[in-house]
Amino acid sequence: MESIKTGAVGRFIIDLGALKRAWRALARAAAPADVGAIVSADACGLGAAHAAATLESVGCRYFFTGMAGEALALKPVLSPQAQLYVLNPLIPSDEAVCARAGIMPVFRSADQARRWTSRIGGKAGPAPLLLQPIGSGSRTRIPPAVAKAEQSIACRPVDGGPLLFARTLHDLPAAIVSLQVSVVQTRTVPVGDGVGYGKTHIAKRPMRVATISAGYADGIPRSLAHRGSVYFRGLRLPLCGMVSMDTVGVDITRLPEGAIRPGDLVEMIGPHQTLTRLAADARTIPSEILAKLGRRYPRDYRT
Repeated sequence: MESIKTGAVGRFIIDLGALKRAWRALARAAAPADVGAIVSADACGLGAAHAAATLESVGCRYFFTGMAGEALALKPVLSPQAQLYVLNPLIPSDEAVCARAGIMPVFRSADQARRWTSRIGGKAGPAPLLLQPIGSGSRTRIPPAVAKAEQSIACRPVDGGPLLFARTLHDLPAAIVSLQVSVVQTRTVPVGDGVGYGKTHIAKRPMRVATISAGYADGIPRSLAHRGSVYFRGLRLPLCGMVSMDTVGVDITRLPEGAIRPGDLVEMIGPHQTLTRLAADARTIPSEILAKLGRRYPRDYRT
């Protein structure tokens, strides 16, 4: 693996070229329906500005954020032809600001839409959207490529018009993200000694442990303790001990002595361990993992 910048504790690689290819494939599969991108929570840690600009370059025209502030921040990044929508309710002070910027809300009921239009005064511009029911019992048929997403929605303009679908990005069928984490220490642990906070992992045999620079302050879930793993040169290495704020231990006993050293990088997310697999081990969902990955991991955008 490549080295990382001085002072960094790891590297979070985001493959924008893979994102482009995945979105083109999604658009083809969903045609003739229009599909927008859900880019809330900084596009789940991918970087909303980078992700939205990349997707617009391959034809995506509709973007959905969770909050008004996210949409307002994205407005200068996108062309005038792109349309921004806010999924969560707007607070009163944001309504007029968003309306002036051409940023439209997504409503849960026609009554909500009527009240909003009355307050705003029917300003010219794109129509707000009305969320449509999907799933069992619904007549709305969502394209399979969209339905496979961790989060997908169907909307229709309140003044009528074709359905518009939207889905999350991080779970597109392509390897868009990878996370590599630095080894900061290796040591031998004798029988009976403990590893990590509270010494919850007790060595039943002489073992060697690497400490890696990944902790719950960086978004690594504490639930990965005793069940998560990392990979080094294709070999699975289990985590041992509790996930602390800044570090966690890795059992490297099965590696030849000296095979891994401080400064080496291990794979937390990548070809051997997908984001979905890591989330399953942590008993959570992929978007929670990505959204919480800390800024101590520099974003390395690849094209």
